Amino acid sequence: MSKVLIILNTFNILMLQLLIEREFYTSRIARMFGRGVIVALTGQRRVGKSCIMKTIKNDIESNNNNK
Repeated sequence: MSKVLIILNTFNILMLQLLIEREFYTSRIARMFGRGVIVALTGQRRVGKSCIMKTIKNDIESNNNNK
């Protein structure tokens, strides 16, 4: 593996550990899943839209693994 990929991989691991929990938004959005509703997050760049969706995805995966 090249040095650039190792650095990027280390950066990604560090960023995953620094995710800010946004309980208010994740709980409101997660309630819409499974109802046939299309969920679209809009907003300025770099405000956490992708992180919110990743958090919800991880929660859904962990709930499915527990069943």
